[in-house]
Amino acid sequence: LIAGGGDFMCQVVLEENDGSAWEEWDPARTGRFAFLGTVFVSPTNHIWYQLLAKKLAPGIEIPQVIKRVILDQFTWTPIFTAIWLSSLWYLEGTSTTEISTTLQREYMGIMYANWLLWIPAQFANFRLIPLKFQVLFVNMVELAWNAFLSFTATGKGEDEEKGNSRKHKREKKRLAAQEALSRTKTQTPPAVQAKA
Repeated sequence: LIAGGGDFMCQVVLEENDGSAWEEWDPARTGRFAFLGTVFVSPTNHIWYQLLAKKLAPGIEIPQVIKRVILDQFTWTPIFTAIWLSSLWYLEGTSTTEISTTLQREYMGIMYANWLLWIPAQFANFRLIPLKFQVLFVNMVELAWNAFLSFTATGKGEDEEKGNSRKHKREKKRLAAQEALSRTKTQTPPAVQAKA
């Protein structure tokens, strides 16, 4: 639900909406985020944080916390992020060729943003938050992170390739409405035609 909530927040609050945010909201997109959060993010994070805290870098002293952050951000997160992005784009219907191209183009920018947010967040998490609440803490930070990912990662696949980005769709709707309005202005009403 956190991933879906982040996408919903992005669509309703962060993205530019021409009309009502509710009219522009794409529930299928939110569903994809919620699905990935449920079947991929939550279970893997739960297992990873347990492994990290109990086997790979136990303890809350500064050296262990630094080791845990390094392991988390420079071994697990790069793999996790690539799988997550690829899965999201696949669920959007993006071809594997376009996924590969988009991943090459977008991945490092997303990782840099990830490190700016998650290195300090994870340091605080591993140092200050009890193990049983660490996934909960991560989920709270993930709400904002998922809004960012939604903003940057959606519409990068086939929709953009075909010229069907949200902005393009809104522009097409606006032009169609203008065209319909101009047709009605230039047409002679049937009652006037009958009198002539």
